[in-house]
Amino acid sequence: MILLICSTTTGGVELIAGISEHQVSFENSTGAAIAGLSDGQSLFDAWVLPPTLTLQYHFLPENNIRPYVGVGVNYTAMLWANATSSVEAILARQVLAFPIHLALPDKLVSTWIFGFGLGYHF
Repeated sequence: MILLICSTTTGGVELIAGISEHQVSFENSTGAAIAGLSDGQSLFDAWVLPPTLTLQYHFLPENNIRPYVGVGVNYTAMLWANATSSVEAILARQVLAFPIHLALPDKLVSTWIFGFGLGYHF
């Protein structure tokens, strides 16, 4: 889910919220067992909650195609279940990241916008 509030004609605040399920596995390129773990061994299943809040600057607010850049903060929390290893307490942690978004939205009608975006989290 994405909520975008445009506070001015060129600025806005975007909240991206979602949750997804992931399987976390041990990966070791050497193939050797480390701490009793073998390559490809499943550690645990996790539900990941990564809300992201960004501030946006829209370059051409009056055009139908309105490119923008956004910078913000992301806090990812792993909410796990179905643990298969005692290593989960070490690996399942919260992560703070700083995203940069570049997007090219197109105003289809007065209330609908469609677009493509590119993001990177530091």
